[in-house]
Amino acid sequence: MKKWQLFSWKWLGPILVAIVLVAQIRFIYLQNSWSPIDEYAHMDYIEKLSAGKMPAVSDTLEPEILNDIIQHPERTVAHRPETISSLGLALYSYQAKHPPVYYLLLAPLNSLLKALHYPIFERVRFLRWVSFGGYVLGLFLLIPLTRKFRAVGFRVKPGWPVLGILFGLL
Repeated sequence: MKKWQLFSWKWLGPILVAIVLVAQIRFIYLQNSWSPIDEYAHMDYIEKLSAGKMPAVSDTLEPEILNDIIQHPERTVAHRPETISSLGLALYSYQAKHPPVYYLLLAPLNSLLKALHYPIFERVRFLRWVSFGGYVLGLFLLIPLTRKFRAVGFRVKPGWPVLGILFGLL
């Protein structure tokens, strides 16, 4: 690189990854509500495993989650439901059809936070950070994996893992 050259293309990928990562962290930090899609059902799965039982699709959400929906309508897409049964499918543990490994990893942390008397929504926020951290860590494993692939003869261009990380973060 010449002395007068201030920009190098090899830094563009890492800079973009850093910008997107900061944007994602900011987004998660500013989330003051439950996810509009299925965060209740995911948390219900974790709650049931924390209590030592396997969820079934026919189960209803745990009472603590239902109470949070009623007491804090500003945190939910449903706003203030007229009745609990008016939640429709959102009332049930429909995530119970998923394999339990991810949920089993979060259950001990949830149990610890529950024992420390953290309210359900604060537990959700903490578990979001843990999940995101694990996801980002997994994405960054693309870098050493690429080196291993190259070592055994695969032709992987140097910028590909950074592009993979960027794509995963977007």
